[in-house]
Amino acid sequence: MNDALSGSLDVGSGGLAPPVILWDKTRDGLDVRMIAAMVTAPLFRNTTNPRVHSVKDFTASDRNADKRAAAQLYVTEAKSKEPVDDVCRMLTDPEIEFTLTPRQVGSCAQFMYEDGLIKHRSAS
Repeated sequence: MNDALSGSLDVGSGGLAPPVILWDKTRDGLDVRMIAAMVTAPLFRNTTNPRVHSVKDFTASDRNADKRAAAQLYVTEAKSKEPVDDVCRMLTDPEIEFTLTPRQVGSCAQFMYEDGLIKHRSAS
């Protein structure tokens, strides 16, 4: 994102805060536009079930089994001390939503403005 300040960046990526700060710092000069907030989470759905060839082949029972397997895989690969059951609860918590659609970007930018992290209020 720092390269954008020198005018040598066409497209950059980061979480939500860096592009909002970049927009705020460059709005009177470079007119930076945000395409979307990005995360570094992989978006894969893996299974060893031979009858599954696409997302449409998954059933409700597959989803529950896959969440437990995903929780176990996360704990193993991340060398996490978090119990598998706790990770599984996070994956099934209705308060936690995984989506490809950015949500609450304006609310976050408003909070950053009110907290003094950015100097300009976002109109959208």
